[in-house]
This record gives sequence, structure tokens and C-alpha cells, in this order.
Amino acid sequence: VLTHSFEVMSTQVTQKMWLDLMGKKYSHFHLNGGDYPMENVNWWSVVEYANRLSLQKGLEPAYDLSSVKFKVGTDAETGGLLAESGDIKIRAPEGNIYLAAGYRLPTEAEAEYLLRAAGKNNGDYHFGDAVADLKNYAWYDPNSRWLTNLVAELKPLIIDGKDFYDLHGNVKEWTHDWHGQLRGGENPQGPASGFWRVVRGGGWSSNEVDLRSAWRGVYSPGDKDGTLGFRLVRTLK
Repeated sequence: VLTHSFEVMSTQVTQKMWLDLMGKKYSHFHLNGGDYPMENVNWWSVVEYANRLSLQKGLEPAYDLSSVKFKVGTDAETGGLLAESGDIKIRAPEGNIYLAAGYRLPTEAEAEYLLRAAGKNNGDYHFGDAVADLKNYAWYDPNSRWLTNLVAELKPLIIDGKDFYDLHGNVKEWTHDWHGQLRGGENPQGPASGFWRVVRGGGWSSNEVDLRSAWRGVYSPGDKDGTLGFRLVRTLK
């Protein structure tokens, strides 16, 4: 159960969006591709992107990185920011990510809420169970040509009358949560610490099993490759 309203980017963050805010980038695919999804970005770099976007929009950043020591020679701009020590903090009452004002990664609960058509579809995919329909909505192993594809090229998935693209496929999307046992109840969050961060949605190299709404992938926060991207959310007050 989610008790708050939140807004969600209609597409995955694109290379143009990343370049406009961060000033440079390094990606595996489409090096000059403006509307291809940004990939090859680790979790730390994505968090820094979210903070900079918040500042640009006049919002208090969701993530406090002041206690984190980053490895010398690494940077967020090219997607490779690495933490050596320290803990991230959430700028919100009691550290509750749902109460943060700025842009942030979705929790697993929010990501699954979107993948399940705002909680209205318990089938394998947002649109139901028909694997044959995946090609209409998702870039994945059979149709991607094993590379990323332009965002908003396939049919949208509709939530509350709004169009969302690539919720399944294209690039796997980082979430906020550490990996752990899935929790139910009201506004659930992942564990307070861990080793792996969760990704959702599957990507261009995934098969139909890994594109299911229930699929959970795990990566270290410092991992980056051509399958990993993201989209951001923001709680509405």
C-alpha cells in the first residue's frame, strides 16, 4: 500500500538529459545518441544526478552525501562514482525516503506498483500475461538487436491516463532499495543496509522471464554496464 502521490519520468533518463545536466558522459551505445537511454551508470552516479536535478528545479536534494568518502579519480559525470566509506543519509523526517522533497530513485514498492499498472494487474506484465505482446511495448532479447533503442518508440503503457515507455525492457532500472526480503504493508522499504541494490524491469539483453513485473535483479552500487539505466520519481506533497 502506497499512501502518497508521486510523479514519475515518462521515459528512462536519456543521454541528452544526462549530458545537459552533468556536462559529459560515457556510454556503451550510441555515443552521440540524444534520445537513447543513458546507460553504463552506477548507483552512486545516478544518486548524484538526482541531487543535481533537484537543485536545478529549486528542490532540496533527497540524498545527503556529505558523510560519504568517494574514491579519488572517480566521478559521477561519466557514471563511475565510487564510494570508499561512509553512509548516505536521506534528507527527510526520520530518513523516510517517501517524505523527501527532491528527485530520487523509486523504491521497489513504487517500481512494482508501476510495473503492475498502478497495482491493478497481477499478471506477468503490465498489460497482462501474453508474451506475444511484449514486442509491442519492450525492447528485449528477440527484438533489440542487442543494443539500446530510442525511448518512446514502442507503444506506451498507460497509468492514470498518462503514457509511460520502456517500463519493461530497453535498460534495467536502478531502484533505491537494498536487496532483501520483500516487505508488504504500508509504504514498504528495503533493509537499512546491504551489499546489492535492486534493479527492475529487465533490459535489452533480457528474456521474457526477466521482463516480468515480479523480476528482481541485483547489482553492487558500484557496478555499471550497458544494461543499467534509470528513471526518477518525486513525492508530491
